Amino acid sequence: SCLNKAGLWQKANNAMEYTRASWMHGVHWKEDNSSSLLCTEQMQPAIISSGSGLIAVMKQPGVRTETVLHCLREQLLAKGYSFDVSCVSRLDLNTSGALVAVLGSESSAAFHVACAQFAGRLVSKEYICVCGGSPLGPIGTAGGIIASMSGNRPENSWNAAPLHGKEASTDYQVLAIFTGCISSRTRSHQPTVLSLLRVKLGTGRKHQIRKHLAGIGRPLVADDRYNPTRLHEDCTWCPRTFLHCRR
Repeated sequence: SCLNKAGLWQKANNAMEYTRASWMHGVHWKEDNSSSLLCTEQMQPAIISSGSGLIAVMKQPGVRTETVLHCLREQLLAKGYSFDVSCVSRLDLNTSGALVAVLGSESSAAFHVACAQFAGRLVSKEYICVCGGSPLGPIGTAGGIIASMSGNRPENSWNAAPLHGKEASTDYQVLAIFTGCISSRTRSHQPTVLSLLRVKLGTGRKHQIRKHLAGIGRPLVADDRYNPTRLHEDCTWCPRTFLHCRR
């Protein structure tokens, strides 16, 4: 094929395998169903960075945002800090990655400044994800989706103006493409086609990436809500939704 001749297929395959291996490494988590918010050692969030009234921590999959922030408060108190921690952004239950919070109460200046920055779309968030369906283009392809967020699927896609609900915009770039057999335990004999994407949000709507990609026929791997028909097969090699907030 053209990819083989250009030597790109092996690079794409290596990139996908590296991402999958990194994703699977150390995945020993249980869904956070506890209402008592008891912080175990595994739930202690790793601090990525802090400064100017903000703190960024690494959220693990299967743990709610509220639980992460509660454990962060306990962690800071144990170290002698008296900061309150306030929520200004959230990640879905099974999404991992960078979570930003305010070091201060909801009446603090830092909280109001952070809220204004998020509301004014001055905060840039970047995600890494893997989706199914035919490729959105060769490696390096960049594109965007602008669609309404009403209902379970976008009303429109591919730069169409929204008809109902709040407008949301999602930009993506294709980092790698994989075609082949993912797991010997899958029932399908058809080759699996997957794309590794870098995604940036122009807006921050609930389930935005999941809804937008599902709406154009490229649902995320192991997404139980927007890709339920492939959930069993996806979970043979990926135990949770393949979505990570990189920065």
